[in-house]
Amino acid sequence: MKVYTQFESTGNEAKDLVARLFVEKCKYQTMWALRSLEDEINSEDGTIILTTLIGEGGAQFIGFSDSLVIKMKEILSKVNLEL
Repeated sequence: MKVYTQFESTGNEAKDLVARLFVEKCKYQTMWALRSLEDEINSEDGTIILTTLIGEGGAQFIGFSDSLVIKMKEILSKVNLEL
């Protein structure tokens, strides 16, 4: 399965790093990969960039950057990730 790996740079190194980590972890398509994001969502200044919620509805992404959340949803749809 081809994984969607393109995303628009936010111009913020920390946010771009999170997006890249997310793409890499989606390649494994496991709940554990998503859960491990919780340890990587904080930038160096402690700002929460992205929070993952995993429940009956699958994975939902909530954060302060709407464009980043939209990209995450696009990535999920491309890899057909279902939990």
